[in-house]
Amino acid sequence: ACLSWSYPDVLGVMQNLRAGRHGPVEPAEAQAFADALMHSRLGYDAAALEALRAGLALVVPTELLRLWTWQELQRAICGEPRLDVAALRAHTVYTNCSDGDALVAMFWATLESFSEAEKERFLRFVWGRTRLPVDKDWEQKFQLAAVAADDERLPTSHTCFFQLDLPRYSSQAIMAERLRFAMNSCITIDSDGQPRTMANWAEETFSDDDDEPAIQGV
Repeated sequence: ACLSWSYPDVLGVMQNLRAGRHGPVEPAEAQAFADALMHSRLGYDAAALEALRAGLALVVPTELLRLWTWQELQRAICGEPRLDVAALRAHTVYTNCSDGDALVAMFWATLESFSEAEKERFLRFVWGRTRLPVDKDWEQKFQLAAVAADDERLPTSHTCFFQLDLPRYSSQAIMAERLRFAMNSCITIDSDGQPRTMANWAEETFSDDDDEPAIQGV
């Protein structure tokens, strides 16, 4: 099939790559077509980037941005790219358990065994974010709450409170399996309860409170 100067953009909307040209691309125009297509691809979000730049300039004068590398700026805005389990543990408070309990030790060992991608999904499951704060003093601490022993029950998160309700599982293997299932099934706080509904789960089977979501909360 012949290439045409009318070509879809990144969103699939047809655009005219060259003013006044609507027909097929002639062999002699191949380089001009490639240049026009590259310009279209690289510049499609120019307006959005300019809006982002203008918004950032309201917080930090753009001339001062040269003081940071892009990596330093990314870290300041987005947080650490990897979940530091030790930092998370240092900012954790406990309910119905303590740092010396076997359940707590099992939990931290399980989290340490997760891959970086799994740790990111865990944080998203319990907090709706994928990165920890950069500051040493966190405004909100992680809350780990022990609930009744039940190997069939899934852990429950309350993202608004950065809280995980963790059943007293009988083994680390079961804990890891239940955590993986929960955090892989609930990947967005905007779809609370959707995986449970799709799976036709009975909410009371997993929750002590009829108003509490069985996998991911608030």
